[in-house]
Amino acid sequence: MSIAGQEAPQVARPRPQVRVGGVSALLFGAALGVIGAAAKLPVDVIAGRDVGLLPLVLGVGVATWYGDRLAGASATVVSAVVDTYLLSVQSGALAPDGSRHWAALLLYLLVGMAAVAVVGALRESRDRETAAAMARERLHRTLAEREERLGALLDRERRATQLRDAFIDIVSHELRTPITVIVGSAKLLQRSVDRLNEQERALVGDVEAGAERLARLVDDLVVLVRSERETVAEADEPVPLEPILAHAVATEAAWWSAIPFELVVNGRLPLVRGREDYLDQILANLLSNAAKYNSPGGRVQVRAGSEGDAVVVRVLDDGPGIVEAESARLFDLYYRSSATARSASGSGIGLYVCRRLVEAMGGSITARRRPEGGSEFTVRLRPYEGEPDATDGAAPGAELPGPGLPGTELPGAHETSSAVTSRITSTAPGTPHPAPD
Repeated sequence: MSIAGQEAPQVARPRPQVRVGGVSALLFGAALGVIGAAAKLPVDVIAGRDVGLLPLVLGVGVATWYGDRLAGASATVVSAVVDTYLLSVQSGALAPDGSRHWAALLLYLLVGMAAVAVVGALRESRDRETAAAMARERLHRTLAEREERLGALLDRERRATQLRDAFIDIVSHELRTPITVIVGSAKLLQRSVDRLNEQERALVGDVEAGAERLARLVDDLVVLVRSERETVAEADEPVPLEPILAHAVATEAAWWSAIPFELVVNGRLPLVRGREDYLDQILANLLSNAAKYNSPGGRVQVRAGSEGDAVVVRVLDDGPGIVEAESARLFDLYYRSSATARSASGSGIGLYVCRRLVEAMGGSITARRRPEGGSEFTVRLRPYEGEPDATDGAAPGAELPGPGLPGTELPGAHETSSAVTSRITSTAPGTPHPAPD
């Protein structure tokens, strides 16, 4: 049965004919030569004359067809000699003195060899056709078997994909509501720190961190499902980048309290084409990876500025750095570098999600190893051209989104110095919370 559900056409199996060769061919040809010459004798006697070369040619042809050219040549020589020197003389077909035997012998040999050449060529052509037919038949059987196996594999893969998609749909959609409730409840409890002891505050912090981690994983799964279904929406809205950068850095600084974060914005950044939620998700993944794979005592830097016709955001860390040969594969789905896979846990989804979201905004993302050590991830975004609507995004000087963090210094979006630098560190106690890569 083929993949399309149609029965495979039946092919008749050619049967190769048995042939002899070598010494057997010589003996086989000689025997047929004697038989052919002997068969000619009664015909000559009945006709009262030499009936010609037909019996000879038939014997030679049979010897060549079922043997080989050597068998045909053997039949030619034997039948010519037997007919010329024995049978024809005894029957009186030739003069007793054999005056005509040389001419007859030469004629027999020429006609016999011609018959060998013709029949041999026909048999070789038939052999080639038979071999080709057998090869086609074997190929057809092999292809039919592989097609059947492939169909079974495709069916299993299709069922597995359907089950996986159903599972991811359930996880990504049904978990959103309870995760939101948990995060919101944890934040409300955090506001009541004066009524909680140190252990209770630590537990509430762990609950919030775990819920935030689940929320990020769910967001990545949603993008993953949409990516596989080719339904990731293109983003072409005007978005102010500076407030998003500041909020993302402040959020990650609160998560990774032991690691200093630094944000450097060179000049005023233009609006970029994209979506705010896409940028939030991209920055969260890149910053959490930079912190997760950082070295003890290292820092995470975010540098942003205009370069040519693009707005460039770079995320740098002081970790061991990526392997240059793996820089392109880092953005493949489920791929994790062998150099860092053992140092921290991860799903291999985050960077793939970053690439798909950046591409949906018309940008690009790359990774490289820094010469001085560490890794550098570069996101290139397109600046927004034209005047944004009043409802599109926030103005460059708008208030930063999200709540401020205690003890955190954030650069205002209204600052226009050539290099706005903010070293962001959290004074809140606690340990860093891992985030999905």
